[in-house]
Amino acid sequence: CVEDVVYEISIDKLELEKESIFYKIVISSKYKDGMELFFDRPKFFFEDILKWLRNGYLDLNKYNYNQLCHILREAEYYGLTNLSKSIKMLMAPLQVVDIKISSEVE
Repeated sequence: CVEDVVYEISIDKLELEKESIFYKIVISSKYKDGMELFFDRPKFFFEDILKWLRNGYLDLNKYNYNQLCHILREAEYYGLTNLSKSIKMLMAPLQVVDIKISSEVE
């Protein structure tokens, strides 16, 4: 449950991100089958987080830089390392290689 909205996902989908808070809770001895979990987080990008968990894919190119920052923050909060890595790779600045051109002929 996020902001009073109940979302559902099957346990097998959580195996995509075994480091996630979702997976860790579900495999813990405190979790009971069918138990609702509440996360006090904004729901704005939560549906995108669920798309990632359900499909293993999220079209990150449709987001602007600011939106990617928000999704990255949520991905890191939830421990979604694969999604975090994908976002960081997309956001990484281009590396400039220092090339020197010599006009000397040997």
